[in-house]
Amino acid sequence: MSVTFDAEKKIWYGPTKEYTYGNLGVAEVIFTFLKNNPEHVAQISDDTGKVYTSKAILKAAISFAQVLKAKNVGKNDNVLSLMDNHHYMMPAWLGVTFAGAVLCPFAMTDNSVKEEISDIVDQVQPKIFITSRLDLVDYFKSIFKNLNLDCPIYIYENTIDGCHDLKPLLEQDVDIDAFEVPKVENSAKDIVMLTLSSATTGKPKLINTTHMQVIAGLPTDFGKVIIASTNKPGWSAENNLAFGCLTQPYTRVITAKDQTIDEFLELIDRHKVNIVSIKPKDIYAAIRSPTIKTVDLSHLKMVGSSGQHLSTKIADEFQSYMTGGTVVNVYGTSDVGIAITQIVFGKTKPGSVGQINANVTLRIVSESGENLGVNEMGEIYVKCNVPFAGYYKNEKMTKEALDEEGFYRTADIGYVDAEGNVFLVDRKKFLISYGGEFLNQSEIEKIVLEHVKGVEAVCVVDVEHSEYNVIPIICIIPEKGVTLNEQEIIDTVHKNYNRKFYTKVFFVDDMPMTLSGKFKKYMVRDQILKMNNGKI
Repeated sequence: MSVTFDAEKKIWYGPTKEYTYGNLGVAEVIFTFLKNNPEHVAQISDDTGKVYTSKAILKAAISFAQVLKAKNVGKNDNVLSLMDNHHYMMPAWLGVTFAGAVLCPFAMTDNSVKEEISDIVDQVQPKIFITSRLDLVDYFKSIFKNLNLDCPIYIYENTIDGCHDLKPLLEQDVDIDAFEVPKVENSAKDIVMLTLSSATTGKPKLINTTHMQVIAGLPTDFGKVIIASTNKPGWSAENNLAFGCLTQPYTRVITAKDQTIDEFLELIDRHKVNIVSIKPKDIYAAIRSPTIKTVDLSHLKMVGSSGQHLSTKIADEFQSYMTGGTVVNVYGTSDVGIAITQIVFGKTKPGSVGQINANVTLRIVSESGENLGVNEMGEIYVKCNVPFAGYYKNEKMTKEALDEEGFYRTADIGYVDAEGNVFLVDRKKFLISYGGEFLNQSEIEKIVLEHVKGVEAVCVVDVEHSEYNVIPIICIIPEKGVTLNEQEIIDTVHKNYNRKFYTKVFFVDDMPMTLSGKFKKYMVRDQILKMNNGKI
């Protein structure tokens, strides 16, 4: 079935797909697959060589679940996790789920805004904290102390005073057949995870993620494949991928070390990876790396890019190194929990993020709140058969995210063509009103990445200006040892954008990031203003 359009109501409907899991929870689905496929190689740690079969993961997860239950950690309790992709991360995560508790995973980069962490911890009120970030243990100890929170810290092969050892908790004797998998009361309402919003324009929000949301997003049609990712655990898409790889005959290749793009390309070659989950910035880096010309990518079937817009030019250039695979741009939001569009191979138009996904209803809405028609640009509203679960303990914010008909306001600007292909223009908050027209921050960023050599990262923000009211400022982290010229960059942007505008370029060593690894635009703006005594 294809996308249909109700011309009278001006609403698009994705194809209908039956949900076949009934009222099962994540633990039940994963347990069934792992138990029925005990010798399947589910996980390979590239950095240590540690291999986990389905049976090994299952035994370690049950072991941890039994320990948690003995410590009275279970239903409605939150378990905080800040872990790199070590071999023991997935058994620990699964153990939390097997105990019936709520997993709260998040990531931090060196540039993450640590001041926001205390607020998150205060909201979560975790019963325990599992981490592999030894450099942050004292920091979290101080947070727990300031919040008067009794939260024990667990570390694999612990050597830090005041912390506990996770390793023996994963190695208890277990009887798989005797283990009782926790059941859910309502898979559409019961929470399995709390995930963080990207928070590029403000503080991060804690998003309720239900069992049904995770299960509905599970990949089911790839067959026996090897999967790898450049994304950090804690990011919504990576969390779902980690669980999804335990429900199908997939082998997930992981590493706990911070990889360069060259090392990741070599990992793909070494393990003959078939499917890759990757951010656009990593694709940009890959096609500029000489390593891409020396590795074999012929076994890649699909490269899925998500988190930001990916230009067709960059996607095509990466795909040229693949023999028969395809680069796809996945469009969704952490809040809704499942992909909004799907790539239809051979049919998706260049520049589109795909056709409206199964069980998704979509509207394009004008500034005045009216539904718009084919090829008319406005804000994208979506509604799925898997209910939006809302924000953690925040009914007000949950209600504000929905319209009166239950459609979720994405804050993305775009349009839909006659065939149901969705085209993204930009985030609503990232458009700059300049001279009566809108400038697209994402498009400027793409131009810099595509056409300026020596750029490690770029972030465009809007800044008030005495003459032009608001102008875009281009913030760039140059590659090490590279000197860039401001005027050459501005000329390149003007040459490739559809109009000229006043702008400035600033070169910085780093920029503040969200917990999910995106640049925090309002703080980047403050960073630039401080560099210039509050004025541009």
